[in-house]
Amino acid sequence: MRKPNLLAATLVALTSALLCAVATAASEPRFEVTFPRSLEPGAITGRLIVAVSKQAEPEPRLLLDLLRSPAAFAVDIDAVRAGTTMVVDSGAAGYPFDNLRALPRGEYFVQALLIRYTHVRRSDGHELWVPLSSAPTVAARFPGNLYSKVQKLTLDAAQPFAVPLELTQSIEPFVDEPDTQWLKTVRIKSEILSKFWGTPIYFGARVLLPRINVSGGGSTVVNDALGLLEDEPVPRRLFTRMAAVKDRHHRIMWTQGLMGNGTEPEDRLGGLSPAQRLALEMALHENDERRALEGELAELEQRWKEAEEIAAISDKLFDTESLDASR
Repeated sequence: MRKPNLLAATLVALTSALLCAVATAASEPRFEVTFPRSLEPGAITGRLIVAVSKQAEPEPRLLLDLLRSPAAFAVDIDAVRAGTTMVVDSGAAGYPFDNLRALPRGEYFVQALLIRYTHVRRSDGHELWVPLSSAPTVAARFPGNLYSKVQKLTLDAAQPFAVPLELTQSIEPFVDEPDTQWLKTVRIKSEILSKFWGTPIYFGARVLLPRINVSGGGSTVVNDALGLLEDEPVPRRLFTRMAAVKDRHHRIMWTQGLMGNGTEPEDRLGGLSPAQRLALEMALHENDERRALEGELAELEQRWKEAEEIAAISDKLFDTESLDASR
């Protein structure tokens, strides 16, 4: 009796498995996403999201991370290169539906978004892939992310479909708005968080300046304002004193435009002198400035560090060693 040919049996098994996989894929609703080499010649690791919205505007990707987020289905991708087909099917994580099969039949506006991840080596020894950017916005809008054009489609997840989506666009680099007389940009590097994450981390803010001192003040005005603060260092008392000022004849041209009689209403700041207005502004900001100088920012960084320590404890709930090894 002849023994079965082991090679032939193996080929038959592999062929059967392949045909089974093809049949399963053919019966699945799925999105097949690619990107061209002209857009990204290297490999990308990140999060691929297909947003499925009932409205065309704003674009579905722009509604992600908001309370009115459209349906979305996402998968992680690892070192994917141009030309590779990335599949989002019923195995993808979904919101608000558990998976793609639960999507109701209907007409939708569909868009794919690929959020880039950056490899970091934290000071606690963990190596992770995370979305990082200096742009002051959410991860879905980080510069360098790839996205497709919006397609209007009729989808029925109860039936198999394979929708091709090509990532042809890249989010442009973020450009800071220039400072104006009203707005100033502040960026502060966090040494503690930068050391912990192994990459520069910054705090940022846009500061709205008060109108009463938009023109600034010369040395005489500043000295006069400081004199008022020395005479009355308690902000509440200084405001009470300024509220009682009756001689409000400054900025007459502006006053005439409003009142027509060359006098300033008693409840308006405009009639106070530049030194008086500057003193009020300095009094308002004095406590904030003192707290900052005394280490409020250092305290904030410490709180961030504590939050990261809590996150590190949460990391241990997962099999981090296998996750790290897979990277």
